[in-house]
Amino acid sequence: MVAYGLLLGLFLEEISASLLWEWFFPSIFIFTLLFAPKSTVWLKDEVSMSAPVKVDNIPISIAMFASLSSQTSYFVSKIDDFFAKNAELVLSEALKLYQDDKDIIKLIHTIIYSDNRQFVKAFRNTAVSGIISESAPETSAGIQSTLGKNITSLQYLKPGGNFSIKEWFSNSAETGWLFITATPSQRATLQPLISAWISIAIKALMCRNPNHDNKNIWFILDELPALQKVSSLPVALAESRKYGGCFVAGLQNIHQLEAIYGSAECASMLDLFNSKFIFRVSDQVTAYKSALTLGEQEIIETQENLSYGSNTMRDGVNMNNVERKKLLVMPSEIMNLPDLTCYVKLVGNFPITKLTMKLQNLNIAYVWGYTLLKKLKLVNY
Repeated sequence: MVAYGLLLGLFLEEISASLLWEWFFPSIFIFTLLFAPKSTVWLKDEVSMSAPVKVDNIPISIAMFASLSSQTSYFVSKIDDFFAKNAELVLSEALKLYQDDKDIIKLIHTIIYSDNRQFVKAFRNTAVSGIISESAPETSAGIQSTLGKNITSLQYLKPGGNFSIKEWFSNSAETGWLFITATPSQRATLQPLISAWISIAIKALMCRNPNHDNKNIWFILDELPALQKVSSLPVALAESRKYGGCFVAGLQNIHQLEAIYGSAECASMLDLFNSKFIFRVSDQVTAYKSALTLGEQEIIETQENLSYGSNTMRDGVNMNNVERKKLLVMPSEIMNLPDLTCYVKLVGNFPITKLTMKLQNLNIAYVWGYTLLKKLKLVNY
């Protein structure tokens, strides 16, 4: 509900462009572009197949492997991390090798299906030739298997294509929406690819000139933990403001984010979201941390003590003022919130607010949106 209302608000404010992930309905908005598995609209260069700067391949390869440790319960840091880090370098070199012909099928065949000799030959005289060698077939095989496991989502990309996320972001006249969506059954396979797309979008955002003339670009990420680790996200949250970046993210409990980013980085990321909408949670730890986020109040209590003695002269009343802190909202109140009700903490010196929303019927919302577009003369049918 918060995200839907925000989308309508952004539309009315004529925000230049927005990138959205997962549970939104593109049919509500007339001018949108949908990214979905096996869609007819696919990438021109978004796995950096034609990146003009070769170093652009490095963040993409990192995005494909950033969630390796969080996705595998049997992760052994000293062994698996060696293969993962080297696989990042090999993928970066592979993207450089095939960026001219943009043949994604050939790239996948070289990485996944070639034997050890062909694999070594493909990377001869490259920066990773010391890692991929016929004299160390076990190492080459380990890196190749790690690559194959983590780039299976590339097979859903269609060769060719005429859309570029980087060009879409750099177009100052762009006023559309970009939806990146996946069904729950496809999410596990497409996680690395979707994370790579978002990393590309973040990199394109931070390539803009840091001035006050940039129009705001909104990133709305529903179910943020479902993306697994997006390595560029913590930096983007801290620095994207000067480039016109605005981020909205949703999660169900703090433990999901801590499992992916670690407790320290998770706390840092949550701190960078200045405005917060806190709905009902069933987890006591999340409810307590949410209550701390909403703040405390200082209370001065007066304590009165009565003393009695055998003589009336010894009777007396003693009064003391005691200062103590109390949570503005108790964790139990957060855990017992009714549906469509939340506490709102806005950036700035504003009081904590309890907000109740109304559920909008999708058909009514669609008709309302179409009527609005008709009045604005943005549609002619």
